[in-house]
Amino acid sequence: MEMLIENILKNNTSGRRSIQQTQLRIQVLRSLSEIIRGHRDCLEKARRLGLVETLSNCIRDGENTTLTRWSCYVLVFMCTTSMACLKEIMGGHAGDKDDFMEDALKILEGLSWSGWPKNYATILMEVLGLKERQDRIDPRLLAGFNPAMMH
Repeated sequence: MEMLIENILKNNTSGRRSIQQTQLRIQVLRSLSEIIRGHRDCLEKARRLGLVETLSNCIRDGENTTLTRWSCYVLVFMCTTSMACLKEIMGGHAGDKDDFMEDALKILEGLSWSGWPKNYATILMEVLGLKERQDRIDPRLLAGFNPAMMH
């Protein structure tokens, strides 16, 4: 796992990556998502190896929308499973708001997520407190609502 994160995901080459390099990075993220979903100790190891920062950078860079979507997906899982991951990514939001991340997530949120079960950019924004959850019911809408009248 260390080799995958260090040599493939963090591989910061100058200029644009080739299509093959980007496709390899996407496949590595897909594989890592399965590994860390199945093994919590692997999730913690990936966090210690800097995966949270690497994925955050992938989102900020917006190099490839598929890579960015996978980065959102993995970060959502990591942040909702591990408080340490959430604290790490929120560290960028303490005091100084991470406008680059927020802007990148807003752009990504507006893209089509067809083929995905959910819009993980929206979920990540909610997890990070950058957006109000959409599924909450506004209490003002319930004013005057009487469940006894439902038949």
